[in-house]
Amino acid sequence: GFDAIARAGAMDLWQPDITWCGGITEGMRIVEIAEEYGIPVAPHRGGEVWGLHLIAGSACADLAEYHSDHIRDERDVLWFDEPAPIDGYISPTDKPGFGVTLNEAML
Repeated sequence: GFDAIARAGAMDLWQPDITWCGGITEGMRIVEIAEEYGIPVAPHRGGEVWGLHLIAGSACADLAEYHSDHIRDERDVLWFDEPAPIDGYISPTDKPGFGVTLNEAML
């Protein structure tokens, strides 16, 4: 895992994907390991709601990958109210949870 990568000095920057690495809790563990070894973390898909929360709640670098082309037709969107960048900056909302509203029609 990431412990072995850190001990080997195999990567200079970590980009764990929150949706693949085990979620926010595991993401926090990965950030803690990286911090212990002085390795910066910029989550893959960090501009999405879960990545933003990991960045805001940890020692991650203040970098968030954001792809504006992922916006699709509204009927294909799983959630609404996702934060968008303003003047090059993006932040989590102040709404409960991840701050988005599920698209009930998609369920």
